[in-house]
Amino acid sequence: MLWNYLKMAVKVLRRRKFFTLVSLFAIASTLVTLMVAVSFLDHVLGTRAPEVNGDRTLILSRVEFVGPKSLYRTGPGFALLDRFLRELPGVETLSIASESPARVVSYMGGTKVKLQMRRTDAEFWKVFHFDFVDGGPYSREDDLEGKAVAVVSRSTAEKVFGETAAVGQTLRIDGQTFQVIGVVSDVPAYRYVPFGDFWVPIGSAKTDNYRRKLAGGFMGLFLTEPGADVSQIRSAFRDRLDAVASDEPAWELVQATLDNRIDSLTQQFGLSSTVFLGLVALLMVLFMVLPAVNLVNLNLSRILERCAEIGVRKAFGADSFNLSIQFVIENLVVTFLGGGIAMLGSVLILEVIEQSGFIPYATFEMNMRIFFVSLVITLFFGILSAAYPAWRMSRLNPADALRGGQR
Repeated sequence: MLWNYLKMAVKVLRRRKFFTLVSLFAIASTLVTLMVAVSFLDHVLGTRAPEVNGDRTLILSRVEFVGPKSLYRTGPGFALLDRFLRELPGVETLSIASESPARVVSYMGGTKVKLQMRRTDAEFWKVFHFDFVDGGPYSREDDLEGKAVAVVSRSTAEKVFGETAAVGQTLRIDGQTFQVIGVVSDVPAYRYVPFGDFWVPIGSAKTDNYRRKLAGGFMGLFLTEPGADVSQIRSAFRDRLDAVASDEPAWELVQATLDNRIDSLTQQFGLSSTVFLGLVALLMVLFMVLPAVNLVNLNLSRILERCAEIGVRKAFGADSFNLSIQFVIENLVVTFLGGGIAMLGSVLILEVIEQSGFIPYATFEMNMRIFFVSLVITLFFGILSAAYPAWRMSRLNPADALRGGQR
């Protein structure tokens, strides 16, 4: 039976090529936008290197300091993280890194090269799993001793050193000369926590004033133990913040939250992850509904052209259910054809975005997760645009259908 439905669907679609082409264009243009959006969200929010421990990582990026006559909201300072927040119960590793990469300039062979430098401790390389293509990370001893060593991204190495092996070379930045000890695969800019062009030890800073500051300049990365109770970690964290307020007379209250990676990202837009994902889902549904309405009208026109056929089939005993199923399958056939075109178009668009450099080091590719979501979206879109026309078809009276669809 299904095979007969499919053969009938192909014959009907070939019979009215103009309607089919219009439908394909509408479906493909809608789905290609949705597929690109799904791919982008998957690459931004999904678990990907170097953030393979995303489900175990809690981030402290903002702290609120409340005084008698002041309110100060900023990133945590090195002293707050180092003195008060180490060895939280349930936390395997605490890493301290600069709040955001610093924009710096290097001159190589008389050429000005703009780079983004992030300062981190040695634990940073335990929280994140970078793909080292040469050399390795700096150690805790390198950080404590303030050694001027650096890990660079592959693109930075090619940009600065060309075809020469980067490990062992030196990079002069802001009056300091750093020796390259490792090269890693590029990190896309949308992975904003580990992102950088090159990474250097916190201890290599020109002064150690940062060690005495409770506020500003850094973020805390807490790698939890496998299976740890996050609520207990957060409770212990709040107790430590209360200790900060007790120890520092300038502040009556110190408050902050440990966020997972998605919450930390969406807070950049002033939204919670629930609200952000809800808005994304709502926009995607609306984006499908609006073109689906146009396709509904197109499908209704197609039904009215086939009234005589429907009337004859009903007169010979075809029931409404089978006629509706046939129409839905016809619509799904053209929808999946449009989905295939959209899939190819999405790959091409993502390749263009990747090659444009608009998003530094962006890497987009289709995977099974994106394919499955795209398949579900295509199926939903096909059924959505066929439901009402199929219902209208099922209600046609055979006599009315033979007269042209009047009811």
